[in-house]
Amino acid sequence: MRGFAKVYAFTLKRQTERKGYRAALIIVALCCFLLPALLVYFIGKPSTPKEQEMPSVSPITTVYAVNLTDRELKDVSFMEQKDDELFGHVRFKMAASLEEALQTAGAEKTALVMTIEESSREYRVALVRPEGTELTAEDASLLGYYVSDFDPQLVQMLSGVSILDLNAAQVTVETEVHLPGEGTAPEGQGGEGGEAVPGAPAEPENQAAEEYEGMKSILHMAVVYVNVMILYFLVLFFGQGVATNILLEKQNKLVDTFLISVKPETILFGKVLASVTAAILQVLSWVASLFLGAFAGIRILAATYPGAEAPILAFLRAARDLGGMLTVPGVVLAVLVILAGFLLYCSLASIGGALASTTEDLGTTNVFFTMALVISFLAVLMTALRGGSGTPAILYWIPFTSVLITPAGLLLGEISPLMGVGILAAILAGVAVVLWIAAKCYKALILYRGKTPKPADLFKLIKGNHTA
Repeated sequence: MRGFAKVYAFTLKRQTERKGYRAALIIVALCCFLLPALLVYFIGKPSTPKEQEMPSVSPITTVYAVNLTDRELKDVSFMEQKDDELFGHVRFKMAASLEEALQTAGAEKTALVMTIEESSREYRVALVRPEGTELTAEDASLLGYYVSDFDPQLVQMLSGVSILDLNAAQVTVETEVHLPGEGTAPEGQGGEGGEAVPGAPAEPENQAAEEYEGMKSILHMAVVYVNVMILYFLVLFFGQGVATNILLEKQNKLVDTFLISVKPETILFGKVLASVTAAILQVLSWVASLFLGAFAGIRILAATYPGAEAPILAFLRAARDLGGMLTVPGVVLAVLVILAGFLLYCSLASIGGALASTTEDLGTTNVFFTMALVISFLAVLMTALRGGSGTPAILYWIPFTSVLITPAGLLLGEISPLMGVGILAAILAGVAVVLWIAAKCYKALILYRGKTPKPADLFKLIKGNHTA
């Protein structure tokens, strides 16, 4: 296309030299740098110095165990581990009743009560702080994690099942967690006598699979939602800018100069691609600022609080452990799909600029762009957020909706790279069709002045222009 390079370079220079463009670039980039840096630092740092410190010796001296099951349990001294630095001095003793245990522990001030219950092949252990105790909930919580290490031995002594056969028997121990003021103590333990305290719940056999599916589902919803919202507002903002740019240059007679040596279709292609390039440069600068800000926050956090881990690093590690996520082909294809989709919507917006004769006409002529964007946005929100398996396959192959959901599928490994290439090709084909339509409209109406023609009249103008 003769003259395309000149039109493209001229339009790109005008776009990037505008004061508003540069001001938006600098201000938003600065915000994108500072926001993640501050978030990473303040979220990643320990809330208080106390959280960084682990007591060398627990203030707990004695634990009185109360067996509320129908099974025999004569001794819990197997929980005493003298070589443990934190709880090696704690003594575990049996009590005849809950009332006796609460009374004795309350008098000692540094003792806890441990109750054991049974329900449907599951044992429930709870730590109870008696009235008048000097122990904090944090002290008892740490002991809960220590006690949970002895779940197999406890099951063996209560049920008579050998440790080797515990998994086959599917007998588990649940150390319930009740923070002060939250929930109620296990039956027969709360109320007047004491307060149930957190422990460490035993892991069910299928917990790994459940955690994998749960995390994958949460990540899918989060990535799709963030991708949809960001693209929606970017396309809405920059798409309107493309339409306005084309219209303004038609109004100020600048296009008449180009028409001497350049075809109308070439003018439209050059202006659309230049406007999209300017927008992409802005967005890439903002994204780079986000990454630089996150990196700065990580470095400042590591220097200020050695050993503290930034949440973003934990997220990336979890994504890596899930497998199939954030692969190089997936990330590259996701970026290409986003760029192609951005070009698609901006090309659709150019139709409105080509049809309009005045700024007031844009509200009417941009109806195709607005409807396509809103309908695609709602269709994705109503279906794609249900999860990868709940997303209709057709949405991946409709160019206007695929750009909103395909990047998430590629990043999470739900879409194969081969399918991603096919979707990218479909979007680019959509770009070619939309640009062809926009070029025909632009050529037919480039010198047109007056009311926006009706669809039937527009078709006649395009047809007559084409035959001419």
